[in-house]
Amino acid sequence: MKNSNLKIYAIMLAVCFLPATTGFAEELRFDFKAGDKFFLSTDVMQHVSQMVDNNEVITDQTTRIGCDLDIIEVNENGDALAQYTYRKAYLKLNKGSYNITYDSEANQVRIPVDALPLGLILGQNVFLKISPPGRIISIKGVTALISSTKAAAPLSQTRYQAFDFIDKNFNEQAIKRFIQERIAIFPEQTSKIKNQNTADISSDVNSPSFVTGTVSPGESWIKVADLNDEPPVRAEIWMFKIKEKQKGMVSMDVNVNVATSPNNEDIITGGTRFKHDISGYANGKIEIDEEKGTINENITWDINDVYKASAEGPVLRLIPPPPPVKSHMVSRFQMTRRQD
Repeated sequence: MKNSNLKIYAIMLAVCFLPATTGFAEELRFDFKAGDKFFLSTDVMQHVSQMVDNNEVITDQTTRIGCDLDIIEVNENGDALAQYTYRKAYLKLNKGSYNITYDSEANQVRIPVDALPLGLILGQNVFLKISPPGRIISIKGVTALISSTKAAAPLSQTRYQAFDFIDKNFNEQAIKRFIQERIAIFPEQTSKIKNQNTADISSDVNSPSFVTGTVSPGESWIKVADLNDEPPVRAEIWMFKIKEKQKGMVSMDVNVNVATSPNNEDIITGGTRFKHDISGYANGKIEIDEEKGTINENITWDINDVYKASAEGPVLRLIPPPPPVKSHMVSRFQMTRRQD
């Protein structure tokens, strides 16, 4: 298994929100009910450019993950206990002459090596406790998920490389982050908005809607993400702004600033210090349909990833830094109700 390929679709598994907010939109949040059933689909289309020996290497990749979210019970605070099950996966990778496609719905006899972790995770589940703003309070069953996933791997040398990817990208923190990036889109603060122009979107208990509260066009809030598990380390500042609300539809604009995290540490090896600089931005839209109980997100990313090398003490020769990487990515997420 080629780690360079795996790391590309690992990007979509490595984002989290930390609870920092500013501004608020009163009680824009989930209103889960026991028995609610949802399907969560995430598509990530990436175009990655990297200069290697003065030659541009292009990688194009599309990854899709589909999961069921079944609400088991809801406590008096609105926190929901839910079962989260991996159901579908898709991977299409083109890198020079290396091309693969994996589709879990195509009944492929053999799973390509680079898609093996995605194929192995299907059918596995964990249990989540989700707050009304969409944050994951707790997660259980990860150890069993990892054990069962590894047990299903074919007896070959590549299984151990798949194990490494599974350990890094399907551990408790990674799963939590992946889910929170999609659904932790609502503000934490619940102070009452006293504004005669606010639009009431309160839900009827008997309706299929799952978002409740009062929102006002122009209201905004911020969440901060700091990806500091392992290099590369990047920080993200997400700003959500209510654009409009009409006929049960809430539309939000999303803007993200990406930079090197202040928690990042330089890498020193062989007398060479490597400084990792990350910069970029993203923007997109989120639409919430209260009546249908759906969320649609579409966000476009542009990221520059550069390493700079300098001497750390007396050295005869600096180690060359990794070549710079430019990434253009489109991320699409949809949360819909299931009728099964």
